[in-house]
Amino acid sequence: MRSLSCHFSAMQSFSYLLLFVNLLAAVVGFTNLTDYTVLRIATTKETIKDDLRRLDERLGYQIDYLRQVRCLGYPAEMLVPDKDRQFVQQYLDQHGIANELITSNITQNLRRERRALMGPVEGEITFDLIQKKYLSFDDVSLSHLSKPLTAKAAQTWKLQVTL
Repeated sequence: MRSLSCHFSAMQSFSYLLLFVNLLAAVVGFTNLTDYTVLRIATTKETIKDDLRRLDERLGYQIDYLRQVRCLGYPAEMLVPDKDRQFVQQYLDQHGIANELITSNITQNLRRERRALMGPVEGEITFDLIQKKYLSFDDVSLSHLSKPLTAKAAQTWKLQVTL
């Protein structure tokens, strides 16, 4: 009987340890996106992955990608801490990587998305209402793909393609 109670006590201790580890993982894994910016970059040269890898190393691996650099000619989107945005854009410009600011307040987009999912639909549903209230952040990001880059980014893009 004593071994059974000892076994039960060990199992109970293990379950508390497991609960603690799960809570710790949840806290550490939680990311606050309040101070993040989304940049779209043009992938027009072979060395872009190496350049971005060096940039990420310099920032201590703080850059995350919403859309990875997969192949040349397709834009990628990076999630950058606001405090590093200016440095990142300067680095990209110095290395000839065309870039464009998509949104400087990702939290606002996420809040709008949550509000839309929580609230009831009132009145007539129009395309404008859907676009303003119900599009997810991914949908908004994808809509930028159909728009041309800014004049500065487009000029850089043309220079890189013609060289």
